[in-house]
Amino acid sequence: MDTLFRMQNSHLRPIVVSFRVSPDGVTLTDLHCRQFLRRHFGADSFLYIGVDPYCRTLMENDPENVHTVGRKIFGFVVRTSDTSDMNSCHLFAQQFNTQPCEFIVETVKKTLSQERTCGF
Repeated sequence: MDTLFRMQNSHLRPIVVSFRVSPDGVTLTDLHCRQFLRRHFGADSFLYIGVDPYCRTLMENDPENVHTVGRKIFGFVVRTSDTSDMNSCHLFAQQFNTQPCEFIVETVKKTLSQERTCGF
């Protein structure tokens, strides 16, 4: 994660996604279709979800925005497949103050825990 913050001003190209949660899992939709159309992560593939414990923020890389505010970061770790030993980590930055990342994380935990017998 520290590498992410060293690179953030030069290499990151944020993707705006719709984040939908259901008992079946989380579905991401790339609103501008820049990287993908839609990706679904099943509830049984989730290993971890949480807010950055160091409270780091992702700064908006917009030279026209004089009043840049850091966006809180959260993410999840999922198994890439049932047969693989690989996991993938997906990081997100809070888009709106009306939907804080802590609320999103708690909603995902609550919704997915209804489908699972064990928690995160």
